[in-house]
Amino acid sequence: MKAVLPLLLRLAALTSVGAGCTIDFDEDISCETAANCPVGFGCDLTVARCVSDPDGLLVQDTGTAADTSDLGGDTADTTADSGSGDASESDGSGSDTTTDTDPACLPSDEVCDGLDNDCDGAADNGIFCNGCQPGMARIERAGATAFCVDLHEASRQDATADAVGSDSSLATSRAGVQPWKGATFSAAGDACSAVGKRLCTDAEWVAACQGSEARLYPYAQLYAPTTCHGINAPPTSGPVATGQFAGCLSQDGLFDMSGNVEEWSADRRVRGGAFNDVQNNLKCTSSDATVNPTLAQDSVGFRCCDDLL
Repeated sequence: MKAVLPLLLRLAALTSVGAGCTIDFDEDISCETAANCPVGFGCDLTVARCVSDPDGLLVQDTGTAADTSDLGGDTADTTADSGSGDASESDGSGSDTTTDTDPACLPSDEVCDGLDNDCDGAADNGIFCNGCQPGMARIERAGATAFCVDLHEASRQDATADAVGSDSSLATSRAGVQPWKGATFSAAGDACSAVGKRLCTDAEWVAACQGSEARLYPYAQLYAPTTCHGINAPPTSGPVATGQFAGCLSQDGLFDMSGNVEEWSADRRVRGGAFNDVQNNLKCTSSDATVNPTLAQDSVGFRCCDDLL
């Protein structure tokens, strides 16, 4: 009987793999999936070897146990293992199948930094930057009260790059759309009020256009005929989409304060000149007090201002 026992133990170590074939598990068997291993064994991908798995704990050939034995890594991990650990593990190391893949954008709360923190495609939206509503710049000048002004000429909320739109309920400040032309003085004021803003005073408008350097034109002291949309920069038949003249930018980042459409001020003047105006009318200090506030002219639009919040 003593001579038979080693033989029986030896046979117990032989396991059927396929028809007419047995494998001695005294030797390692490499594997890529569980199909490479005999019954009762699973494929541990951390070592690429078949290992005993009588209870079927190895899950989907990930090479790791679903229980806390963690054959390929740490005993304290509660997640499946195949790489470095992550924040959900109790030890932060081991070999985990959960990989920390950084998406293109990691959403976080919006802050006033010019970035799209919440990954919704717009920067600084939904928050008040420096005391201003989104889409506005804060203007501060020595000896004057700080205020906010829209970055773009006002447009209707259904305006597109080719159409002015028809919804006159409120004003928006957006790039790449047709400005709200033909607004009467009262319509302009109402459209700004609808979004919690107001028309700029004469003094505010000029201060925003000139910048802290007191420029003659929003972009510089000297006239550049094609920088803004005036008579020297076609088309002269009508305004173009807001921000299309990228160089027509003030020191504070305001677009189209010279040309495109003249803009109503709260003092019933129109400022900045339009698409059909000559050089002298395109200055920051230029104004036209002869416009009838009840008439709607295609060359006249507006821009909204606001008090600091």
